[in-house]
Amino acid sequence: MLSRVLAVASICVLLIGCSSTQQRTAEVDEEIEFGPADEASLVVIGTRANHFDSRDYLLIWRKIDPISGNLTREKVNSFQVSRSEWEVATTWDGLRGQRYHFVKVAPGTYALADLFQKTANDNWHTTFRPTTDAFTVSAGEIAYIGDYMFAFPEDKGALFSPTTTRAKLRRDGFAVESAEAALLEMPNVEGELVLREPEKIDLTNK
Repeated sequence: MLSRVLAVASICVLLIGCSSTQQRTAEVDEEIEFGPADEASLVVIGTRANHFDSRDYLLIWRKIDPISGNLTREKVNSFQVSRSEWEVATTWDGLRGQRYHFVKVAPGTYALADLFQKTANDNWHTTFRPTTDAFTVSAGEIAYIGDYMFAFPEDKGALFSPTTTRAKLRRDGFAVESAEAALLEMPNVEGELVLREPEKIDLTNK
């Protein structure tokens, strides 16, 4: 009887541990150290999908040259956030779960440039032109620019996810309490969130 009780207790501990991992909202990177005196900026972006789909997403933001107004092409002046098809196999909610990405960047203005999607059968690349989202961040600032959704048509249902359909990127508002909770999961980051609503800019011929 005692061994049976211990076995049940062990299963409960394992389940609790799995639940804790699955409910985590931040992409925790213990190597990121940040504080108000930092010369860099920390950008916070939320992402989710409205479908339980097995595909990879990659969003790329590029810095805008303050003199020419053009997007810079150097990798050092860009950053990216991604979601992986492996989330479907390792979490209860798959890509539908809200995740918060923390990215350390140089101060300046950044524009949403590209979205890549990959399934087992197809690859898609979306370039955001002529208009796109842009935001500006300052040194020592933790800038929460809001959330984005990788979306299929709502009338197809939340589980509609054919591998031949391209998802569209939508603004998904702000979830300040959720973003602040994710911030608390970052062990080496100090400071408070500052809301930075992206603005639409024209990148014609940029």
